[in-house]
Amino acid sequence: MLNQRVLVMHPQGSYQEVVCNTNPDWLFPLPDTLSNEAAATLTAGPGTALVLANFIKQHPSDQIMMTGANSLIGLILCQLLGPAYPGLTPIVSPASQAYFHHILPDFPCYLANHVKTTTGRRLLVDIAGSPRLLQQLSATQHPAEIVSIALQSIELTVPFTFVHEDFDPLIYQQFIQDITEQKLQLPIDRSFTFMDTQLAQHYAKDTHSRGRVLVDLRH
Repeated sequence: MLNQRVLVMHPQGSYQEVVCNTNPDWLFPLPDTLSNEAAATLTAGPGTALVLANFIKQHPSDQIMMTGANSLIGLILCQLLGPAYPGLTPIVSPASQAYFHHILPDFPCYLANHVKTTTGRRLLVDIAGSPRLLQQLSATQHPAEIVSIALQSIELTVPFTFVHEDFDPLIYQQFIQDITEQKLQLPIDRSFTFMDTQLAQHYAKDTHSRGRVLVDLRH
């Protein structure tokens, strides 16, 4: 595969200085019609969103409240479920409401204090990782269960489950195809040059999630 464009993944995650490929299952050839930038959005996100989608489908609920819906994982999860999924309730901050509507205009979204109380079983999906927000929603919405990808525990009496991705190369082959065919939208916020890596780190930390922040190592 020398001189071919590939995406290198690693089951232990991509947030590290060196990703050493020791397994051909972690190496994904990229079609010519898929840009480097679009391929880079696949790291640390789609697989986790799929885990949440499978959990939701295995735990039928009348309402699925989702914190951090404007994050990349939240946006992917919404697309995996679809706008007509019963009881889907994406929750965003006031500053992110317009952005969410811009990326997914066919989906509703709600502020935390505007979520309508419904009857039946309520599942709270935590992507934002904010204990304060979970406590607020638990006090007003009384979820039957909480599932989180960001927190491993919380001081609430509600049944709580922490989930994480189990790396599956077949899943990423499908994601590459879905992005290439524009069946899945993974937004990109900004791309920085290698010399501006420190600026990119501060930008990603200090601004609202608006898609992937990338660094181009070629410049």
